[in-house]
Amino acid sequence: MNITKKPHFVPATYLQFWSVNNIPNGRKSHIYVTDKNGSRISSASKTGVAKHFYSKINPNKAEEYFQKFEDGWSKLVKELLENKGPKPEILSCLFLLQSSQFLLRNRCFENLSEKERIEVYHNCIETYWTKTIMNNKIGKTHEESLKLIEKNWTCLLVRNKDERFITSDNPTLTLNVKGKNPAIIYIALNPKWSLLALNNEVIKLKSNNLTEQDIDYLNNYTIGNCNREVYSNKPLNKESLSKFIEYMKIRPEKNSYYDDKTLHLISYDYPILGMEFSFIE
Repeated sequence: MNITKKPHFVPATYLQFWSVNNIPNGRKSHIYVTDKNGSRISSASKTGVAKHFYSKINPNKAEEYFQKFEDGWSKLVKELLENKGPKPEILSCLFLLQSSQFLLRNRCFENLSEKERIEVYHNCIETYWTKTIMNNKIGKTHEESLKLIEKNWTCLLVRNKDERFITSDNPTLTLNVKGKNPAIIYIALNPKWSLLALNNEVIKLKSNNLTEQDIDYLNNYTIGNCNREVYSNKPLNKESLSKFIEYMKIRPEKNSYYDDKTLHLISYDYPILGMEFSFIE
């Protein structure tokens, strides 16, 4: 068995849907990677990886643990793109559950502990599902769990025809509204589609449609949420690239940290017009 010395913290199965030719091809896909030095094309196999990220003793254990999730994610995105699979409201709930894997599996925890991580990640993901997504309630069946999610969250699959969404090495955003954390969970699925999950205790939905300004806000939040890199199917335009490089020079320290008991995640307060999205009432 090959030893996985550089595991992905952003899975290739996610990155493949940002392919420059819009044809997902797993680890062989090529995407645009933007960092403080500019934009370049890189393969998914070499993007979002770090040496011994999860384990120094048994690195393949992490690969085996995440494999089932990655296969499921790829299936869901392909069903969305092919207009197949479950109804949109069910599909969006499934994407919300999967998004926690990206939230807790990212570079902001790199080199902050020498301990073996995979069991901690597993426990934190389970805790996040229970406390944040399910509001401390567990459904006895798959259908009951989906109903609980629908009670707690308004989940939307939103589309932009111009393929303007971007993503990063920390792709799941948790956004504050009125002190509630998280009030919005957001993840771009590919350049055309994104998931928005709105906390029903805090947010009332005004519209299912995103404006051009909304997309700009979400892309700006994506840049603000990144650790080091932004990913896309085409290079950032000159204005966006200039803003990104300038932001990386002055960016604040992250509030997230890792210890031997749990992962602590505090959503960043983005200084962009106070969350004035058109879809929020």
